[in-house]
Amino acid sequence: MKALGTVINGLLQGDISIRNMTKGKIFPNIAPQATEKDTYIVYNIHDVAVNSCQNGSVIHAMYSVFIGSPTYKTTDALGDLVRARLDRYQGTVNEIDVTAIKYLDEVEDFVFEERLNGMQQEYKITIYQKN
Repeated sequence: MKALGTVINGLLQGDISIRNMTKGKIFPNIAPQATEKDTYIVYNIHDVAVNSCQNGSVIHAMYSVFIGSPTYKTTDALGDLVRARLDRYQGTVNEIDVTAIKYLDEVEDFVFEERLNGMQQEYKITIYQKN
């Protein structure tokens, strides 16, 4: 799981446009309460399957990326940047081989009580981690 988080966080923090829009507010699992009025990203990893092989492990997982912002326009623009950064990515992030990332779906929402525009994107990821 740590390798998956390292990859996702590395890709998101490594994109200057995403980092500038969120001011670096990219969190695993849950955002601190003080960020509710800011633009931020939270990612959650789930449905992990690990297949051991001779020199390492192939790890498959699903993960969600939640984008929160006070305005619809910012949420939508940030959602486009996140999808462009993650979808179909292949390469190496922090010495971890990313075989594939695939964008699956997204849902948009507005939380009236918090005046928060939200978008949740779903992805599938496969990585190879050497022993």
